[in-house]
Amino acid sequence: MAYCTVDDLKNFFSTSGVEAFTDQDTRGSNQATQDCIDQATDEINIFVLRRYEITVAETSKMLKRWCIVLTTFFLCESRGCPVPDSIAAEAQRINDRLEKIQSGEFRLPGVMQKAIGSSSPTFSNLTVDRRFGSNQVRVVQQASSNIPSQLGQDFAGGFYGQ
Repeated sequence: MAYCTVDDLKNFFSTSGVEAFTDQDTRGSNQATQDCIDQATDEINIFVLRRYEITVAETSKMLKRWCIVLTTFFLCESRGCPVPDSIAAEAQRINDRLEKIQSGEFRLPGVMQKAIGSSSPTFSNLTVDRRFGSNQVRVVQQASSNIPSQLGQDFAGGFYGQ
């Protein structure tokens, strides 16, 4: 799975631009280009897959655009050429955003995050058992979440401040 295609890259960087940076490869320009797309996809996945499912992430238009820019960056580097300043600056901005995604400071617009760690909802279904004078509230284990909670539990000494 890749976030962009060779055609996406050619639309962004131009066909002649892509071919100029990949003509040295004896395997053909499409294979060299695909290698850079795979590298950009892997770089994005390092940061994104901790918070997003792969099937959901691949629908993000933002990740597609980022993959195109990072692929262009890697294509320029592949021949030892200096990366144009505009592409280098955009790649740095993308890397900063990817780090913020990984830390949870930034979210992909329109893409649902997967539940991880303490951000997962946990619940306990409660019932009142009137057979007991105190501690009437009971947890119904069969209908409760088995996800361990990071939240503390209040162990009150009794009712009405006892």
